[in-house]
Amino acid sequence: IPDYLLAYADGSVELVDVSTPKRAMTDRVQEATGWLRHVCLLRGWRYRLWTGDDPVRLRTLRHAAGYRNPRLVAPEDLDIVLESIPAYGVSIRQLLSDLPPQVDRPRIIPAALHLAWHGHISLDWSTKLRLDTVLHARGADADEAVA
Repeated sequence: IPDYLLAYADGSVELVDVSTPKRAMTDRVQEATGWLRHVCLLRGWRYRLWTGDDPVRLRTLRHAAGYRNPRLVAPEDLDIVLESIPAYGVSIRQLLSDLPPQVDRPRIIPAALHLAWHGHISLDWSTKLRLDTVLHARGADADEAVA
């Protein structure tokens, strides 16, 4: 039984099965996949066997997701991060070291990850989060609705 039937706004349809990479290589799944691809082709649908994303990317996303809730970050910390990231980008290490002494540094990384999760700043999601991770400012329009 397929996991997802996706109907897109353009009218196209995609059937998606989810499996682990190891299980996807078994004869049983390969046989079922072949049959489902054929049936989807006959109906004019797309078929995809999804086996997950890059483990580093998933770990980075999971970490940032922990700070997506606005109740976990103070609005003033969000403003500090947004005001401290130049257009050309800055590493987390440099961001922290450039802050005035009165800023509570342990609150800044959660604020930065919250902003990245919501698309107000950007980072390379495919790399492990480290102090040398570079944060990039987005356009001024992205800063208007920070929550």
